Amino acid sequence: MASMAIRMRDKFNKYWGNIDNMNWFLFVAILLDPRYKLKYVSFGLATIYESDPSFVKRMTEKIEDMLHLLYKQYAHSSLEHTSKDKDSIQDYILMQLGGEDDPNVLLESEFAKYLEEEQCAESKSKVTRYLLDGCEKSSKDFDVLKWWKSSSSKYPILSKIAKDVLAIPVSTIASESAFSTSGRVIDAFRSSLSPKMVEALIYTQDWLRATPWIELCAIMEDIKKFEEFEQELEGSNSCSTSNGIYD
Repeated sequence: MASMAIRMRDKFNKYWGNIDNMNWFLFVAILLDPRYKLKYVSFGLATIYESDPSFVKRMTEKIEDMLHLLYKQYAHSSLEHTSKDKDSIQDYILMQLGGEDDPNVLLESEFAKYLEEEQCAESKSKVTRYLLDGCEKSSKDFDVLKWWKSSSSKYPILSKIAKDVLAIPVSTIASESAFSTSGRVIDAFRSSLSPKMVEALIYTQDWLRATPWIELCAIMEDIKKFEEFEQELEGSNSCSTSNGIYD
C-alpha cells in the first residue's frame, strides 16, 4: 500500500505539482465557461497561493493574455479567409467596372480596408467584454456548449475557440494503468474514477499481490506429461486394433 501511494503521489506531482508544467488549456477552458471565467481562476489561485498575492496576480494576467493570444490567432485566420473572399469580389468588380482607375472602385476598396481595421480593433475588446460580463448562474442542467452555440452571434470568434477547446477530453489515469504491475495493457482512452472506486481498486490490487503465485511451470510440465501419456495410450490402442484385424 505504501509503495502504491508513493507512486500515486509522484504521478500527481508530475501533472499538478508545478503550475508551470500544467496544461494551460485547462485554464483556458475555465475562462470559456461562462459560469466561472477569470473570476474563478483568480479565486482559485488566491485560495491556493494566499501567501503570495503577487504570484496570483502575475499568473492571472498570464492566463488572460493566453486567451487574448488565442483569440488573435483565430481572428487572424478568420480575417485571412474573409480577405480572400473580398479579393475575389473586388476582382470581379474591377472586371465589371473597367479597372482600378475608376473612382467608385477605389472608394469601395478603401472602405473595405477601413472595415477590416475596425473589425480588428473591435475584436480585441470582445475578449475583455466577455470576461467583464457577469457570470451565468450554475445549475445541473447548464450546458456550456449549448450556451456558446446560442451566443455565437454575440461572440463569433470566442464561440469557435470554445467549440475546439471544450471538446478536448480531460484525460485521467486509467485504473488498469495506475495499479498494474505489468505496465499499460489498454489503449490510450481514459476513464474517470470516483473516490470509492479508486479505494476499491487499491484494496483489490493489494489482496491480489498477497495471493501466492501459481506455479505455472509445474502445471505446464504436468500438462505435457499428460499429453505424452495420452499419445502413448492412443498409439497402443491403435496397435491393438491393427493386430486384431490381421488376426
